[in-house]
Amino acid sequence: MSPAMIREFCLDYARELIFIAHSHNIPVLFHSDGMVADLVPILIKYGICAMNPLQPSLNDAAVFKRQYGKNMAVYGGLDNCFIIPNGSVLDVRKHVRSVFDSLGSDGALIFSTHDIPIQTPAVNIQAMVDAIRSCVY
Repeated sequence: MSPAMIREFCLDYARELIFIAHSHNIPVLFHSDGMVADLVPILIKYGICAMNPLQPSLNDAAVFKRQYGKNMAVYGGLDNCFIIPNGSVLDVRKHVRSVFDSLGSDGALIFSTHDIPIQTPAVNIQAMVDAIRSCVY
């Protein structure tokens, strides 16, 4: 969907819910797979405070942080399509560190993947968890 279609068919209908959440000091987060660069200014305008997942294979985390980091956090950021399930343990560790360095060093990142494919090796999941812990502790 184009940003205009997302605004028209999703956000315009959600405007009242966003307003209600904000009136109770509840932050509003938005989920969208794919390339989101053109959508982010609209989300900021609607008062969305965080994006999920900021799909790494389609979005540049450093560019996102530079352009929108003062206005929007990321929850997600980890590559559950390629690196986590198919990379080496070293690839996973490097990826987690890179995401943290790009998005999270100032606290504007909630590390997550919205799912992990069933075929993901257990050693990769453990490497991801260990790498996250090394970034935040």
